[in-house]
Amino acid sequence: MKKYRKVPLWIYITAATVPIVIFVLAVSASSNKLLGYNEFKTDFVSSVNYANENDSLRAKYDGINTKIIEENSQTIAETIMRGGFLVYEEPLPSSEPILFDFGNGDIMRIWRKDEESVIIQYVRSDNEEIIFATADICRFVDFERLISEDWGNPKWE
Repeated sequence: MKKYRKVPLWIYITAATVPIVIFVLAVSASSNKLLGYNEFKTDFVSSVNYANENDSLRAKYDGINTKIIEENSQTIAETIMRGGFLVYEEPLPSSEPILFDFGNGDIMRIWRKDEESVIIQYVRSDNEEIIFATADICRFVDFERLISEDWGNPKWE
């Protein structure tokens, strides 16, 4: 007959608690990122509204500065809001981004991630930033088009 050694209760408790703690930490980390994205959406809409009211949204890309008209500004905002959110923790691309200056101290940079998504860095006037990639179709070429002079945006002098 085999003899079984009695295992102390604290070993069972520890073994059961470790996966729960790991799960709680993972949920907490992802909820913090999601809260940051929700805060971004509020700040972003506020900046777009400010820029539209003050005619101050400027885009810089490929050496050209343009003042973005309200219609294009709204389309840019809608495109970003529909783009969704994916955590992006890689280094930012070395390629030139499209730079948006809202006139209230907030700026946004957009890089091409692939053919159907972009990487967005939004920096508030207090230097708080969020970096994320879009989850749904949000093409860089659409932003290039929306900031161009061909779409009614005058050069920023």
